[in-house]
Amino acid sequence: VKCRWDDGGGGWVVNHTAQSYPGYTFQSLHMSENGCREGKATAGDAIAYSGNSGLGTGAHYDFRIKIDGEYVPPATKYLESAVTGEPPKE
Repeated sequence: VKCRWDDGGGGWVVNHTAQSYPGYTFQSLHMSENGCREGKATAGDAIAYSGNSGLGTGAHYDFRIKIDGEYVPPATKYLESAVTGEPPKE
C-alpha cells in the first residue's frame, strides 16, 4: 500500500498491489488525507478512509484498476473485494 497526492484532480490516491495479481495496481482516489496506512496489509485491513480530496464535490469512493500500467474497467468482483476485504469471487 502506497499513498500519494495527485495534482491531476484525484486528491489523495491509495495504490495497492498484491502478489496474487502480478501487474495489477488497484487505486482508490479522493481519499481522506488522514488515515492512509502505507506498507503491507492483509485482506480485510482498513488501509484508508474515503474522503473528498482533489476535485470531488462530496465524499465518495473512486476505484480504478491498472494492468501493466494501463487503466481497465474494474470488474465488480474487484470492487466488492476492495470494499469488503474478502477475496474476489471467481
